[in-house]
Amino acid sequence: MSSLSYFTPAREEELLWSGNAGAATGPQPSTLGGEEARRFYQSLIEEGDGKERRGMEQRGRENRRGRRASRQQANTTSTTTELEGLRLLRCAQEGDLSGVRGLLSRGVDVNFQDSWWWTGVMCAAAAGQRGVVRLLLQQGAAWVGVVDTQGRDARELARMAGHSGVLEELDHYGSPLGTRDGTVTRLD
Repeated sequence: MSSLSYFTPAREEELLWSGNAGAATGPQPSTLGGEEARRFYQSLIEEGDGKERRGMEQRGRENRRGRRASRQQANTTSTTTELEGLRLLRCAQEGDLSGVRGLLSRGVDVNFQDSWWWTGVMCAAAAGQRGVVRLLLQQGAAWVGVVDTQGRDARELARMAGHSGVLEELDHYGSPLGTRDGTVTRLD
């Protein structure tokens, strides 16, 4: 454990903290008055021809525009990715095979997870959409060990909803319940 340090007040006035530091080191050069300082800075400004400054200002504006545009593009891309992923989950839940195929062909992640960690397989399994479950599994969707925020996987969701056909489909593409190792995976 560290020991406490105590503040010890000074007994004598120090020149550095009292504002009299200049008195001990000798005479200080005179300071510029307000008018002299203004003339000095104006002369610096007038020395340059102004073109450099305008060029720098222009480049600065262009750089800011470029950064702003790339930020907006990145935000748009992530928003688009999120919206497309959510569309995949909705199509999976509704049993829209052509919608799921279209989204996957456009590059939507087959293992997209929403903020509750639900995947397309989970949505389709909970809704009893056996054809969509089969399609997603054929496209490489993971489901063994992939759970939502409450620890439920696609098999558990299908079992709770009473969808035996979906359970058969999941057993065909994954390891049977008795041989699963019980590990949990979160897809990122």
